[in-house]
Amino acid sequence: MSDDIAWLITDLVTIPKTDNSDGYIPTGSPSSQTVIYWAYKSTFDKIFSIAAQKKLKFSLYVDDMTFSSANSITINFPKLIIKMCAKVGLEINNKKTKYFSKNQYKDITGCVITPQQELKVPNKSRKEIVEIVKNKPIEDMNVREIRSFYGKLNSMRQIEPNIFQQLYNRSKKQYYKLGAQYSNKKIK
Repeated sequence: MSDDIAWLITDLVTIPKTDNSDGYIPTGSPSSQTVIYWAYKSTFDKIFSIAAQKKLKFSLYVDDMTFSSANSITINFPKLIIKMCAKVGLEINNKKTKYFSKNQYKDITGCVITPQQELKVPNKSRKEIVEIVKNKPIEDMNVREIRSFYGKLNSMRQIEPNIFQQLYNRSKKQYYKLGAQYSNKKIK
């Protein structure tokens, strides 16, 4: 695309700093995940290629990277990834870096992988759903509450399609009863 269009699009999806230095991508905005991915796509492609050469599986969710293998991963591999990321201004957060053995449950980016290679919803997310309905019946939830609750259930069902089936059915009924699928402006 032409430079003027590229700059216009950049202005639309970033927040400028008051001193006119480079701006930043707003965390949590609808466009931020896509912008981050495309900004670093060539680096992610190189990392994918190196992981494939070493017979490692590489998964990426926005900027969360996961590497897995049936065999042990060498100590030099994480150092290589840190070095590649540093070249493009990305920093690996050591506090978020985790190592798992094949017999452990692996908590990665919103899901858990069991030793049997099954995807599961983390216990803390399950507990959150139980606490919500313990404090307020689904049928008493307002539009904002049911949107949030129904969204959480839908997110979980991406991992475990049949999780909380009865709660899901009840929340879906309340969601449509309240017209929660429409914007706030249409709801009176």
